[in-house]
Amino acid sequence: MHLLYLDESGHAHDPSTQFFVLAGFSVFERQTHWLEGQIDPVAARFSATDPRSIEFHGSPMRGGQGDWKGVPPQDRVQAVVDILNLLSDRQLKLRVYACVIEKCQSASKKDPLSACKRDPLRRAA
Repeated sequence: MHLLYLDESGHAHDPSTQFFVLAGFSVFERQTHWLEGQIDPVAARFSATDPRSIEFHGSPMRGGQGDWKGVPPQDRVQAVVDILNLLSDRQLKLRVYACVIEKCQSASKKDPLSACKRDPLRRAA
């Protein structure tokens, strides 16, 4: 069995955003131990006492918000690099998924995801 993590950026119905992005990865259930073993040391740099409390979300990391407030920009960037490098680790065998929808190019400007609902095999341009 594979475990799947998905997250979105932007909102399908927010007129102030140009893109809607849905991305994630899947990992075979027995690989999670090895994945944690590589994530935990990165998180421990920011919370030695509770590394599992650290969340690697792009927007707060980029802006230095939430748990990332007070962390120097170069340290936040290095954390992003370290976590993203895990996606290319062949031993982890992560599968990455992403869909980027430019809302102005969508067939339905009110609901850019409606085309995907009608035809789940259609790929976003």
